[in-house]
Amino acid sequence: MFVTTDQIILILNYLFVQLDLDALSFYVYDAGFVIATSIARRPSTGKADRGQSLLFHEFIQSWIGYELVKVLVTFGLQPITLSSTLSKWSPDLHTIFTYMLTKNPKMKGRAEEILELLFSKTLHCGYWSRVQFGTRTKFFEQSNGVLSLVVLTWLRQLQEFFFDVENTPNNGNWNKYGKYTAVSTNPYKTTTPLVNINFSTAEKPNVIVQITNVNQFKPDKDMPGVCTSLEEWAFCILKPKHQVQLSELVDNDTESEERFSKANDENEQKMFEFNARDLTTNTNENETENNNLGEFNTQTSKNNDLSPCELACRVNMLINENLSKAENRLKNAKKKLGSKSKKK
Repeated sequence: MFVTTDQIILILNYLFVQLDLDALSFYVYDAGFVIATSIARRPSTGKADRGQSLLFHEFIQSWIGYELVKVLVTFGLQPITLSSTLSKWSPDLHTIFTYMLTKNPKMKGRAEEILELLFSKTLHCGYWSRVQFGTRTKFFEQSNGVLSLVVLTWLRQLQEFFFDVENTPNNGNWNKYGKYTAVSTNPYKTTTPLVNINFSTAEKPNVIVQITNVNQFKPDKDMPGVCTSLEEWAFCILKPKHQVQLSELVDNDTESEERFSKANDENEQKMFEFNARDLTTNTNENETENNNLGEFNTQTSKNNDLSPCELACRVNMLINENLSKAENRLKNAKKKLGSKSKKK
């Protein structure tokens, strides 16, 4: 079964807008951003990147979107059944997912500790705490919170593996080609500009490899000590309500069949528990969740009463406002450059 990027976008747009899954949309974007800019990318050298980093980001987002679509096909919009092996494999995950579903007061303390870890001690996009979904307020009251929790816990375990210096060199590469690597020149600018996406390995950081196939963006599926697939992570945690969806998927998708077998192989599963490390890089006290606490309301439901014309008008106003700001910044930048050249 092959799903195109356009089909993925249409499916996700329908789910996120029509079914009001705003939170899940935000968490999926956040995971893609962190993977594309930190986990699957080499640290910046301080020089301007002439490669297609934004296109790389889009490919990562599309890959996560495709994984999510397969999770939705298998488990539905509101999964309510956990894997029978979850408590043995990961007491931490069993606690927070069980509390999400049952609100068992005995699990509340540890569940809130884990949620604090996921929200405040895990690296997220720059405006994470400025939107409502980036705060812990009412998280456990979400109607579709289980899927959001799957994405959040998956991102956390990725960071615990890839950001741990003790795992070096095992965590030095995203796949056999390495990680996205910034380059200072673009020799393909006039001929094939989109080809300028470059990887390099931790072992040979100066050997640049051109990425020419979409499969080259995907992570190593057999990396020990980490689960790089969102679909496989869901297989480890959830149990399908109806077996027919799972049967159809594994019968028609070799990749999903391998992941399902791996997730249910007790010999493959190493007990997972969260560590308490603070994996964030932003220590500016003015940017903490407490100060911003979801100041921006990003819920699509707030626009339910608007007509199509009113909604289009608001979008146009936002675009014009941001274009004006961009033009002013460009003018100021040109003035600064002009003053510097006169001094020389």
